[in-house]
Amino acid sequence: MASLWSRHVTAASVFCSDHPHRSSRWFQPFGTHQRDRLLHICRIWRQDSTQEVSVSSDDVFPTEVQLKQDEGLVYITWSDDHVSPYPLAYIRGWCPCARCQGHFTAELKFQEVSGRALVMENAEPVGNYGMKLFWADGHDTGIYDFDELRSICPCEACDPEQVRMTERVRPR
Repeated sequence: MASLWSRHVTAASVFCSDHPHRSSRWFQPFGTHQRDRLLHICRIWRQDSTQEVSVSSDDVFPTEVQLKQDEGLVYITWSDDHVSPYPLAYIRGWCPCARCQGHFTAELKFQEVSGRALVMENAEPVGNYGMKLFWADGHDTGIYDFDELRSICPCEACDPEQVRMTERVRPR
């Protein structure tokens, strides 16, 4: 498995959700494997001499994302060690982009897709809040917010009744 993208916050910078000056370097390393890819986010925390940096326990972010195309799943490991298994049809069906959802809608609608629309090719970070997924059918306009991704986790611990997998409409 090779990395899709990684985030590094330099030791000379401060990273917290409300800090106005963030320093990061993004790269896509060579040698990506087509079948199984690994997305790893590295964060280096530092305490500035003039400002104490704290991260609340509610500030959950992905630490690892694994694409298992042959299984049809994306596994996201969160900073609290929770692992969310997202079926590709599920994550693509809830694409938040305007092309899939329309402009200024009060609710999101699940979009049924098949074929090449279920083949994920890449992922890129978007700021410090989400990721953009690239699909084999050329679709790449949806930005998946980390908080939103966590809120729709379909695992049994988060959704014991397995209601989320059957939802077709939910509030924005």
